[in-house]
Amino acid sequence: MWSLGIDWAEKHLDFCLLSESGNVIQRGRVDNKEDGWAQMLSDVLKSASDNEHLMAAIESPHQLVVEYLMARKTEAQWEAFLNEKHVYHPKARERFFSAMKQKPMPIDNDVISAKSLLAQTLVSQLSSLIEALNLYQERIEAILCDFDDFDRFKSLPGVFLILGAKLLVAIGTCRLRFATAAELQSLFGTAPYTKSSGQNRSVHFRRACHKSMRTALHQMALASMRTSAWAKAYFAKKRKEGKSGAHALRCLANLWLKVIFAIWKNETQYKESEHLAAVARHQLSQPI
Repeated sequence: MWSLGIDWAEKHLDFCLLSESGNVIQRGRVDNKEDGWAQMLSDVLKSASDNEHLMAAIESPHQLVVEYLMARKTEAQWEAFLNEKHVYHPKARERFFSAMKQKPMPIDNDVISAKSLLAQTLVSQLSSLIEALNLYQERIEAILCDFDDFDRFKSLPGVFLILGAKLLVAIGTCRLRFATAAELQSLFGTAPYTKSSGQNRSVHFRRACHKSMRTALHQMALASMRTSAWAKAYFAKKRKEGKSGAHALRCLANLWLKVIFAIWKNETQYKESEHLAAVARHQLSQPI
């Protein structure tokens, strides 16, 4: 299926036609009025004449060009579209065709003027905000560069500036603060807790924890699967065991905390090959 992207502006439309493989077939700009829409549609259909299906995407569904493009379909084509989407109820189909035949309400020029001024105001505010955020980021990076632990945390897959800074602040630099990885797992809420009474024993989700760090570690676990093969395989294994996506991510984050503790405690960088070798040695040392 080929794709047509339309970028709407007040006076013109920019369009781009992509093939199924993502190659750019055609680019163009037309006036934002009926003659321009007709020209765009004609050019696109010539280039995509051999394709039965063409998907169009536009930033807003409330523009007149949307009504124009939708009106180009015949009633039989719309019937086929509704059948494809499994819309069979007579009243639902009647409401659909009734809405298609209605003409859009004209927008008053005063409303357009007011909304244009609002958009310009928001853009100026966003520009100031982006400039301030960039300054904050520069200051944060300058401070973090003074800590070797920040570079260690950044060596982990899925850890970038913000998460590296969170790990540095939450864990600290004093190696006496945490004796085992289990302490970190309990503090950050990735490990469950066990409740026992007599012969009864149950495992529960840990709610009393550093919740923002648990969220951050979930994000790290998700991002790590893009580059870490073992993390992706571990997540898939937990999903096959019947765990939900959030539970599987929490299990992966719990495992990552063991790695984080090891590189923090030993003051080393994370290396995927060394980690996989250590895991393999551990598995070989287990009794059969």
